[in-house]
Amino acid sequence: MSFSGEEGMKIEKLKNINWDIIDDELNWILPRTFKEKDVKEETVVLDDKQVTELMPRPSKKLEAGSSAELTRILDKRHPFETDFIMGPHDISVFDHYSKWICDGLLAKHEQRNEKEEHYKKNKSTVPISMDLGIQLITKKNWFYLLSFNGQMWNDEHIDVIFYYLRKKGKYDGKSTYKHTTVACIFKIWIGETFDKYVATNGDTSVAKEEDVICEYLRGYKLIANVPWHTVDNVLIPVNVKDIHHWVLAVVSFRDRCIRVYDSYRLAGYDTIVKIEIDKMAKILPQYLSISDFYRKREGIDWSQEPAYNDKALLDSFDVVCVDNLPQQRHGSKDCGVYVVAYAEYLSWGAGIPIEDFDVNLLRTRYGALLWNYGMRKQEDEAISHNEAPPKLVRPNIHSDICEKIIIN
Repeated sequence: MSFSGEEGMKIEKLKNINWDIIDDELNWILPRTFKEKDVKEETVVLDDKQVTELMPRPSKKLEAGSSAELTRILDKRHPFETDFIMGPHDISVFDHYSKWICDGLLAKHEQRNEKEEHYKKNKSTVPISMDLGIQLITKKNWFYLLSFNGQMWNDEHIDVIFYYLRKKGKYDGKSTYKHTTVACIFKIWIGETFDKYVATNGDTSVAKEEDVICEYLRGYKLIANVPWHTVDNVLIPVNVKDIHHWVLAVVSFRDRCIRVYDSYRLAGYDTIVKIEIDKMAKILPQYLSISDFYRKREGIDWSQEPAYNDKALLDSFDVVCVDNLPQQRHGSKDCGVYVVAYAEYLSWGAGIPIEDFDVNLLRTRYGALLWNYGMRKQEDEAISHNEAPPKLVRPNIHSDICEKIIIN
């Protein structure tokens, strides 16, 4: 699909935006007169992933000199604001969602895999694209994978829920558990730096200040991100590809360790998981040091903390595998559900219960809450608060004259 003239220039500008730090909240500049019929979709490849962009067609109602009504802000920060994972739940929302998710299913939908369509053609799309912050949902199949047993959650599902848990941590002043989260790709960046570290026989200089990991630590790059020196814990989803398994890694700064929450504890699996987490335990101290984390962090006297005694700041973090956790059923594909549930329990400052999770309830709950949140934004013609991180300013070291470059 190609465009020319003024419309083409607008699209070229959009392609030059760093979409990793742009959220749906930037839509506040669009007037309410842009309806679904005024919108067309185009998929553009940016940074090796596909991003669905909404291209507003010029509205006839918006002529030179005319005024436009701005879209209102949704009153809820995140879907979990009034529905706690430990209950009580609004069953009426679950019921409405269950009817919607089951409408139009193929007769043998349960025999299809994650990549195949599970709905009849006229029921497979979401009539109005559903805005979930960092993902624009156009296919009903996305919710199917969330809610039906035997379906593996992918990084899109994990990222959306961790995005809202990040917002929860940012604005929930009542919780004693101060946390933030990262996106699934964070683990890949850690792995790339670790590979360089190994290839150079342990040269710590492979971790550089301009690396994207440092941007994460300083509160940039991610929607609703906060600087790591303002929290006590960072919740990191980790996909262990060798065993097709999700685990939760929690970086605890006060205890100087990485706690691993794993829903499938077996001797062989534990070894593979620990190899993956050890990469993070080795590399993170390098980035914490070069990003001035220890100097900026307030409220902790590092010289007096027991976990830091007799250890250099660049030493690896300890890795602790948490015991006595609810475990998934053998052969199930519920590891992503468990990772998200572990993270949400922790985010409320509550301990994780020993009793087994009701996976059917959790799958329905996450699907229903996200669906209901997206529907409310549509019905109220509302958007979320602006969560774009601040612009990153760096000196231009390639010029004889030092000037500031703002990276969008």
